[in-house]
Amino acid sequence: MRSIAFALTAALASMQAHAHPSSAPHAHPHDVSPLPDAGVLVVAFALVAGAALLWRLFKREK
Repeated sequence: MRSIAFALTAALASMQAHAHPSSAPHAHPHDVSPLPDAGVLVVAFALVAGAALLWRLFKREK
């Protein structure tokens, strides 16, 4: 039963989204997204990994 429910959920989730008519006019912003892009995530990961590495190196010297 779980596999059937999972299959139905996966099938419904993978359906293509369709546009719908709106009852009220609204804007669809296509400006810069406030979400971080992949480059920002890579730089943030590198900074955190570097800080963790330095912390471990200096912690061992004591």
